[in-house]
Amino acid sequence: MKRHILFETLILIAVFKILNDLLQAHKLRFRFFVIQVVVTLAVIGIIVGIIQLIRRQNNKKARRLAYIATTATIVLGMFYAFLPITIFYLGERETTAYIDGVKYSANTSEFLDRFVYYYEYKNFFISGNVLKIRDEYPGFTGPTPIRTVYNEDGKGTVVMGQGG
Repeated sequence: MKRHILFETLILIAVFKILNDLLQAHKLRFRFFVIQVVVTLAVIGIIVGIIQLIRRQNNKKARRLAYIATTATIVLGMFYAFLPITIFYLGERETTAYIDGVKYSANTSEFLDRFVYYYEYKNFFISGNVLKIRDEYPGFTGPTPIRTVYNEDGKGTVVMGQGG
């Protein structure tokens, strides 16, 4: 098993994609931390798998060039992907929240404004993918958000805050 890390990583990615598609078909989704863990494992597996393939190379010059090319690619990738990686790991938080006694999976997204999206909570790894409630904190001001509640058809009604 340790000899084929790249192949195993590709299998992990394929299985995750199939599971994700099945969940989407049933109006469910993986919670965000599960996606973060799988992406992290996939990136590490691909890098280690490539290094493993390079180590199997018999020609020393080819091996050395492959190491240099791989290192350069990783460094350049990290340079250009620093902001997207930071946003992926730090830009969104997910918690569990209770509103009127109902348990929700709450995703918080912050950039210029703060938005909290509430989805149906299923279990520790899975939540619904149909938006139920959205809280908007424009400019991060005020303790009371603009709350919009969505029905089954996806139509929102402001129930609190401006216009509510």
